[in-house]
Amino acid sequence: MAYEEEVLFKFNKGHKVSYKLFSDGISESGLVIILPAMGVRGSYYKRLARCIVEEKEKDVITLDYRGMGTSTVRADRRNKIGYQAMINDLYEIVNSIIDDKSYNQIELCGHSLGGQVACMFGARYSDCINHIILIGSSLPYYKDWPGKRRHWLKFAGKFFVPLSQLIGYFPGQKFGFAGREGIQTMKDWCHLVNTGRLEPMGSSFNYNSAIEKYTGKVRAFSFTEDEMTPSETVSQLVNKFKSSASVSHHIIEGFNHFNWSKSPLHIVKHIP
Repeated sequence: MAYEEEVLFKFNKGHKVSYKLFSDGISESGLVIILPAMGVRGSYYKRLARCIVEEKEKDVITLDYRGMGTSTVRADRRNKIGYQAMINDLYEIVNSIIDDKSYNQIELCGHSLGGQVACMFGARYSDCINHIILIGSSLPYYKDWPGKRRHWLKFAGKFFVPLSQLIGYFPGQKFGFAGREGIQTMKDWCHLVNTGRLEPMGSSFNYNSAIEKYTGKVRAFSFTEDEMTPSETVSQLVNKFKSSASVSHHIIEGFNHFNWSKSPLHIVKHIP
């Protein structure tokens, strides 16, 4: 049975977030950090976290990005919240955990945008991470997207940034896509939509090259009913890991981009 502990974490820049640790209180052999989709709070993944603890006897952390949920920062003109800020915050948390605990391995499990963050973090800080798990995560390059959603992506890539700049943030609820997102997050995401490349603003690091050189394990999951992230687009992201020691892609029947979280065992049973 998993118990839950809320941990208040203060970053070097002064902002704070409360992340949740799920544990059986026995094993410290492994830790899984769950990275949310855009506009989704960490608490959404509590079923997945409990399932991993109970089935795999690993500790799990769920957290919120800067500007979301328990974060003391809000997405507005003053706060530059983008992919690089997410990576920087995660780096501080991971290093704090490494200093405090004796886990044999740390795994990143990213859903949708969280998978993109996991890929970039794992590629840059491969000495910290043993395994990347991708759930419904892809490179949303509009030219490679199948079906009519390609046109929606092309529209989003063109107009979401100027809209965010006009308002001061991206009002995701009005579009049924994401949440209240920072301008820089939308710039990074729209750049990815328009170019197919992971090049977050504020960083000169070549994440695309580093992903190709990543040698750790990668395990991806996609869903037959997922119109937001079709299986072929997940494969496009997975195929970028050219040097990985082990790459696998599991296609799960009967679930979509979100409802898989109600029955997470379909995913967890494939995680070593």
